[in-house]
Formats: sequence, C-alpha cells, structure tokens
Amino acid sequence: MKYNDTSLDPKDIERLTELVSHFQERERRAQKFSDTENRPALFFGILGIEPTNLPFVLADRVVLRPVPEPPGEVELARALMNRELFAAIGRYSHAIGSELVVYTDRFTTTESATNAAYCIVSGLRIRALINILVPAVIDRSWSAVAALNNEVVGRLIEDVPQAWRFESRQLNQGDWDWVMNHLISIAKLWEAPRFRVALESLVEHPHQRSLRMVAATLWAGIEALLDIDTELRFRLAAYLASVLEQRGPGRKELFAKVKKLYDKRSKAVHGGVIGAQALVDSIRETRVLLSRLLCVCVEQGHLFTGAELEDLLFL
Repeated sequence: MKYNDTSLDPKDIERLTELVSHFQERERRAQKFSDTENRPALFFGILGIEPTNLPFVLADRVVLRPVPEPPGEVELARALMNRELFAAIGRYSHAIGSELVVYTDRFTTTESATNAAYCIVSGLRIRALINILVPAVIDRSWSAVAALNNEVVGRLIEDVPQAWRFESRQLNQGDWDWVMNHLISIAKLWEAPRFRVALESLVEHPHQRSLRMVAATLWAGIEALLDIDTELRFRLAAYLASVLEQRGPGRKELFAKVKKLYDKRSKAVHGGVIGAQALVDSIRETRVLLSRLLCVCVEQGHLFTGAELEDLLFL
C-alpha cells in the first residue's frame, strides 16, 4: 500500500477526535453502570418491548429494565470471551432495548434461573401478544458491555433475522403482574406437550416463510389446546366460543367468526385462492384467539379435557 504525503485535513482530525471522545464517554458511562452491579445474574437481551414503562420487578429475584445504551458491534466484539458468537449476536446488539435480569443467587441452579426466565418471557408473549425476540443471554449487563474487555460469557438463544411483523402493543404493569401471578401455572403447564405445541405456535408463527404457513402454525396451536382430531371445523368453533365467551349472542357471534376464520385457514393450507390482505386479517384475529385461549388455560391452571369442553358446550 502506498501512502500519500499529504497531511490530514484539520476537520478530519476534529471528526476523529470527536469519535474517540464519543467511545470514551460511552465506556465511562458503561463502567459506572458496571460498578453498581454486585450480584451474579443472567442478563437476557430483549427486542420488541418498549422501555417506556420499565422497570418491572419481582422482589429481589427478577427485574425487567431498559438498556438505554445498547452495545454496538465493536464494543460487543471486544467484550465477548467466546468470539465465535459475535456474528450471530452482533446483528441484534444495537437494537436490544431492554434486559430481563434474573439474579442467580436466588435460585438453586443456573438452569432453574434460566427456566424462570423462559417462563416469564412465555407469559409476556401469551398475555400481551408482543413480538418479543430474545437473541442472547450474557453474564454481565448489556448496559455495561461497552466497558468490558474479553470478560463476557454469552449464549445464543433465538436467531431469527427475518420475521413477519404484526400489530404489537406496549407492555404495561398489568401484563407484568398477570405473568408474576401465574408464573407457577405456566411452569407446570410447560411440561404438557399440548401446551408446549400451542406456545411454540404462538412464538414461532412470525418466523414462517409464507403467510400460509403462519396461518397453519397458529391453528396448530389452537387445535393442540382443544385436542380435537375429528369434525375439526364445527368442534373448534363450538369449543373455542364456549371457552372464550359466556352464553348468549357473543358466543354465537364468535362461533360464526371462528368458522369463517377456519375456512380461510383451510384455503391457505390447502392451496386455495385467498387474497393476501384477507389472509393477513385472518392471521391477526387468529393470533388473538390463540393468545386468549392460552391465557384461559394458564388462569385455570390446567388444559381442557374433552369432557370439560362438552360440558361448556351443552350444560
């Protein structure tokens, strides 16, 4: 490489000085934050939750809080001990707006702390229907990464660079309180394969390659919770309406709506003709139905049996 003899323009020097100063200031702020962290914890980076209403706290065990200055790629590369994770995590790091902090000294094992985090995130997804992504967990705060050098141990969790974006609202204190009040129920239901299928359907539907598969994934979750394998259209509509609405006009209206939604699902799954907007509209409504159905199961603490569904329908 041949270098020019000309000196740098004073304006270029000024810009370089400002850039260096910017990173130094970020590092100082990050170091100040790091100095306040004196408990071992797992820090789950989260995308999709607006930090406006945060923090939310569960005693001295868990806190969901903002990350006002998420690390950039350069800062993350310098901080990580396992550098092979940089490429995967780096694409998300600058967008991590909040972190779920689980203090491991309040749990018997790191695995149990991790499971608690999974249950909390699952509950937030079920209750608030927010498009949450948890790309990675590290052992230091995301707000402190800019001050660290080859000190951070991390693990990739969810790596989904592309996803469908549907309506998502802002998380509120009521959502957090609901999850905390039903955390044990979520943890117990986690062991039931039908519940896991439904939850995975809710979590993974935006990651499908086509809208038709998005619709199929959502309905797979509903079918798993209602445990139906015959007369799908009628039984799904009848059972779902019976679970979600009291007897009366509202139940009948929901029954009719679910039948229409299922017809659109059938067209989507079996290659029938359906417009893109009609499919998107049906997906939006189906997402809400699956969320409501999961919430009911969590609130009652168990999955519906066939006998219970028939009682709701006929008694």
